[in-house]
Amino acid sequence: MAGSGGDVMAPSEREELKRLREQVRELELRKEILRKAARHFAKEMGR
Repeated sequence: MAGSGGDVMAPSEREELKRLREQVRELELRKEILRKAARHFAKEMGR
């Protein structure tokens, strides 16, 4: 496990981790937008 026992990530691993974290953040944002849109349209359909 990185960070325990003195393990050090290679620069390429660090860059990949950064990229993956940014991707997760973007996907979570998109998911929240879709959730809000679905809620909105569900309300509209119920009227």
